[in-house]
Amino acid sequence: MINFRSPINLAPLAVLAIATVAGMNFIPETAAVVVRWGLDLQPTQTLPKFQALIQMPIATAALWVIFWAIQRYGNRERHAGQARALAIGLPLLTSIVAIAQIAIVVVALRSA
Repeated sequence: MINFRSPINLAPLAVLAIATVAGMNFIPETAAVVVRWGLDLQPTQTLPKFQALIQMPIATAALWVIFWAIQRYGNRERHAGQARALAIGLPLLTSIVAIAQIAIVVVALRSA
């Protein structure tokens, strides 16, 4: 069973929130923020500041809802293996999303 309020789950969520707030405060309103890079590390897509910074919190919320639904409505016969995978997967995926948000903010601040 996932403890959604455990520090290991809340720490990457806090990092994501801090990165988002920092980006909202420090990135200029007129900046075109890079949200996707090609294999050659050249920017392939930019978005306005708000749209660029809100996509990762929305993705994280969707992940948390999916993990909650799997835990709540998942197959009870596979609960032991499922619980371990969910307990590892939630902080891992939240951390990956937080790192992506940090990268978006850092690149936007360097180019601004």
